[in-house]
Amino acid sequence: MVSYLMNCIDRFPKTANITEDNIKNSGYPIDEIIISDNGSTQQEIKDWAQGFSTRFYDNKENIGNAQSHNRMMEVCKGNYIVVAGNDIELPKGWLKKAIVELQDHKVGLVGFDWRDEKLEETHNGLKVTQRSPFGTWVFRRSLLETVGYFNEWSKYGLWDSAYALRCKNKGYINGYLKDAPSKHKGDDVGEDSEYRRMKNEELQKAKEGYSE
Repeated sequence: MVSYLMNCIDRFPKTANITEDNIKNSGYPIDEIIISDNGSTQQEIKDWAQGFSTRFYDNKENIGNAQSHNRMMEVCKGNYIVVAGNDIELPKGWLKKAIVELQDHKVGLVGFDWRDEKLEETHNGLKVTQRSPFGTWVFRRSLLETVGYFNEWSKYGLWDSAYALRCKNKGYINGYLKDAPSKHKGDDVGEDSEYRRMKNEELQKAKEGYSE
């Protein structure tokens, strides 16, 4: 059984189009879709998320990325968990290929490279990364029992890097699928929007927690 988890804030229809395409192109059945809206001002995204998902959380404000994912992971039922970006376009057959790699219990996090990282070390069908495999992840539910849930230092930032490091410290291998790149359709680095300013501020808080 597979659980697909995603946070969203506004950005309709981009979020809807990317998410629907990703699920169609997964190559493997997805049994439940849980979406958490973190304070969108657009009613369209809330209406879509509620109608499209198996379970929907309508947060009146941004409770945080890691916080929302932790709540979804507490209730999801899948043996495999997808933590999906709402602006990450995934390749065809992405989920089927990831689950093949996860049959090896040495593997922790399987990601889909959108940075074109030059990685030479490999493990079966993975390009091994010593950092976080940024973007969308697929992993076994059993990881929550051995590694735990995401760090809740702030509303945004570094929870993914910290979790990858915690997986590595437990002896797991993290990596990107070979020949299965993704595309990041929502990069806002350098913008001066209210959303980007929030991310920058919360990232500073996360850096303190990550350093500790």
